[in-house]
Amino acid sequence: MEDKTKFRIAAGCFLVIIVPLVIASMFSVDDPQPQRTSQTKQAISEPSQIRVCYMIQTIVESKLKSPYSAEFPPCIYTDINKIGRQYNSKSYVDSQNGFGAMIRTEYVIVLTWIGEDNFRLDSLLFDD
Repeated sequence: MEDKTKFRIAAGCFLVIIVPLVIASMFSVDDPQPQRTSQTKQAISEPSQIRVCYMIQTIVESKLKSPYSAEFPPCIYTDINKIGRQYNSKSYVDSQNGFGAMIRTEYVIVLTWIGEDNFRLDSLLFDD
């Protein structure tokens, strides 16, 4: 008689605890990938200010006589303005000239973001 009582208690606990959990898990819907609004998708796909800054530095560096000597100000101090898909910036670069002397050259650059990691150089002006 004692074994039957223990069995009934165990079976009752099983029914009271496990069955509701199973039923709740069947009705709960976990969306593994929440729906994104078009605004969220656009924000995710647009390049960050840091990414744009590094792209600007790469383009400016490629136009220098001694690109490996280029020293730019940190990106957090670089002013980048965004209008639609177009980015413009005015900054400077310290680099060696043809004689090996370090000089500071100011520049103004305009880039258009095409998508992904692709940019089009619209203009680049050096202030000699």
